[in-house]
Amino acid sequence: MEALNTAVDEWVAIITGIIAIYFFVSLVVNLAQAQLSTVTGDVIGHAHALQQAVAMVILLAVAASSSALVPALQAYLSPETAPKTGTEAVDVWRGIARFVVSVVIGGIGIITTLGAVYAGLGAQVSLATGMPGGVARSMTRLVVLIGGGILSLSSVLMANWLIGIIL
Repeated sequence: MEALNTAVDEWVAIITGIIAIYFFVSLVVNLAQAQLSTVTGDVIGHAHALQQAVAMVILLAVAASSSALVPALQAYLSPETAPKTGTEAVDVWRGIARFVVSVVIGGIGIITTLGAVYAGLGAQVSLATGMPGGVARSMTRLVVLIGGGILSLSSVLMANWLIGIIL
């Protein structure tokens, strides 16, 4: 049993390391792409760079939470505590599905918060430079982000409800 726990720990360390390396390399490439898009005025490229940030934040959250997930998974891999019935196995998968949903929704929440800060900063700069159109765009973006944030938070309840129905 100790060998199994050690093997799981080693694989988690390897996978977490790969995710961390991917995150930091992607972050540098993504920042360069966003800067290039800003310089050239390519709003589609800038939006694409922001969309890639969502996946990077989710990967980082999964890597950061793996240390909490490993002990729970090791308990289910042990012959003594492994699920013995179909109901117990479904409960394991239900817990894993809820964890993944929480991580994804948390990543979206972080991106929504960053977008709200960006919109607020844009409104302040537009106001300081005397650009009422920029203030209006920033306020519109802020209202949309707040609505999206509310929908993101409610999607956690919806996802848990759907997981309960499916599993």
